[in-house]
This record gives sequence, structure tokens and C-alpha cells, in this order.
Amino acid sequence: MEVNNDPGKSVATVSWSVSWTDNSLIADEPGITVDSFSVVMTINDKNVDTSLPKLIGIGTNSVKYIITDAAGNSGSCSFTVAVEGEC
Repeated sequence: MEVNNDPGKSVATVSWSVSWTDNSLIADEPGITVDSFSVVMTINDKNVDTSLPKLIGIGTNSVKYIITDAAGNSGSCSFTVAVEGEC
């Protein structure tokens, strides 16, 4: 993802969407909600809260999600956010 910095600032306000599925669950199984999963997000290898939007600094930034289900199985995805601009 490439974005420009916010005017006059050294950061960009950035949002994206993330979703996941768990193939070990039965469709419409009762009691399974988003709270059944542990979600960890890192930006440049630092843990951050999962709320969006995020203020991302100028340069190339690595975003990673690790999702863990109730059984302890996990998966991850990552992408970069390139913020272009001048301070």
C-alpha cells in the first residue's frame, strides 16, 4: 500500500480491512465470535493495538497480523505501508 503523508505532518493516517477464517469451525457454529480469537498486530516489529486508523511514519513500514484460535492454532499475514512525503 502506498500513501502520501498528511499535509504538513511526518505521518499518514491509514486504514485497511483485515479478515480471517477458521477452517476447523462448522458454519454457523454457536458461540464462535471474533472474541474467540487472539489478534496481535505489529508495525515495524512493535506490538500495537488493533484499532484503526493508524498514524504511520514516512518511509516503508511493515505491518503484520498474527491470529490465534481457541485451540492454539495460528496464522499470519503481512504487508508494507509506504508513506511518501516530506516532513
